[in-house]
Amino acid sequence: MMLNYSLDNLKKRDFILGYLVMIYFSFFSTLYLYLPLIIKNLGVNNSYIGILGTFYSLGSVLSGFLISPKVDKYKKYTLIYIRIAIIIQSILIVSLFFSNNLYYYIFSLLLIGLTGAFYIGTCFSLSDNRGITVSISSIGFLIGYFLGSVINNYKIMFILIFILYILGFVFSFLIILKENEINNKGIENSDDTNSLKVFVKNINIYLPLVFRHSGAAMIWLFFTYILLNHYHIDLKGIGILNAINIIVQTFSNPILAIFAYKINKRLASFILVSLGYFLSSLYFLLFYFTKDFHLLFLLQIILGLSFTALYLGNIEALILNNEKEKVTALSLLSSIMSLSNLIGSFLGTVTFKFGYEFMFFLAFVLAFLAFSFYILSNYKILLDFLKYRDEKL
Repeated sequence: MMLNYSLDNLKKRDFILGYLVMIYFSFFSTLYLYLPLIIKNLGVNNSYIGILGTFYSLGSVLSGFLISPKVDKYKKYTLIYIRIAIIIQSILIVSLFFSNNLYYYIFSLLLIGLTGAFYIGTCFSLSDNRGITVSISSIGFLIGYFLGSVINNYKIMFILIFILYILGFVFSFLIILKENEINNKGIENSDDTNSLKVFVKNINIYLPLVFRHSGAAMIWLFFTYILLNHYHIDLKGIGILNAINIIVQTFSNPILAIFAYKINKRLASFILVSLGYFLSSLYFLLFYFTKDFHLLFLLQIILGLSFTALYLGNIEALILNNEKEKVTALSLLSSIMSLSNLIGSFLGTVTFKFGYEFMFFLAFVLAFLAFSFYILSNYKILLDFLKYRDEKL
């Protein structure tokens, strides 16, 4: 059934769900912006950038595979899961303001990641207008990367994000969210809800994402370092570059969602994801040859469009493919991205000594492999649509 994706049909609930994801993304982006400075203040060498990133990603991987099936099974407790995640994350984030201990950072990031993937997946699964929800959530990256670079103090950022979490906890009790609780009363899946089965069922979606995002994670883990030391851009300049990427994501999400809702959703998701992989390949290839700081602004536009198309397209595809296990499928999307972060951390550690140009070239190769694999494993979607259209004619 085609949905009329107009402003009159947008629900406040979708904005609030976007806000709940936004606060998590604001911490994620703040962490990755400041990782080099955090490591410096902890008094350890730069190799621990990868170690902190690894434990954070590990928690997210475990979250998707171990916790999200329980959320799918006991849908009547959906908002309770969300509130528990908000409480745990907010306490750990504000506690980092007072800590300068490496092992406490590792412990805290592991737990924040552990409550992260199922939290994101649950929020997206409750959304009716995902273009708006994803759009609002992407503002979190703007808060972390841009506002973080302006404030230039990660501990102050932790306090500000903690305040955003308090507001999120209050929002989780609003009537428009509690409607989900009422609608889900008595609705439970069978005992065979299994994250591994969901993963295998959607392997044609998850596997190419591993290729693309592993290369991207390899870059983003050292992106601040590369821009600081090779392009000699200060934190404010880095914040502006990241802001362009996020602004493009924020405004392109609802526009692409209109496209997705106006035509066959399955075909739209195929087109969006294919476009995302193609633009990702183009971004990494052009960055390899780009030496001019001003051209980086144009590349960030391509990057923003690529991620928007990838994220929105994959979300729509997973919801269409997994009616009963939406939370698990969407949580696994976050877990797969976190697993890719682990792979990317390893690749970055190994390849960093060969120079950042080599890292961008490798990222291009991985993104192009993802594009090729996705097209080859999903082209039947396009053929089925064309066959259906011919039959109607």
